[in-house]
Amino acid sequence: MNVCSRAYDGHDPALRAKIRYEDLLADTAASLGELEGWLGLPSGPKRMESIARKHSFATGAEGGRGPGKLHRAASPGGWREGLEPAEQEIAREIMSDTLAQLGYEK
Repeated sequence: MNVCSRAYDGHDPALRAKIRYEDLLADTAASLGELEGWLGLPSGPKRMESIARKHSFATGAEGGRGPGKLHRAASPGGWREGLEPAEQEIAREIMSDTLAQLGYEK
């Protein structure tokens, strides 16, 4: 994340876009629409809704989701559920400053 943040910060603001995972999940079509507008693509809200529905984690085939699959999870902060308490503490120690810089709770 630190390398990505430095690269983002080093680019011309007109040549970069930031979309948070949580925002993408909360309103996929609107997030795609913002990106579409930034890229100057000719489309619209109905097309973005269609794309969001087609590629939604929830609409993926059951057999293609879960542990060991390409599409494993779709929940922000899911690492908390997948790690033991001691592992979570280590992860927090490593990530806390970066999470705070990105606007997440420590």
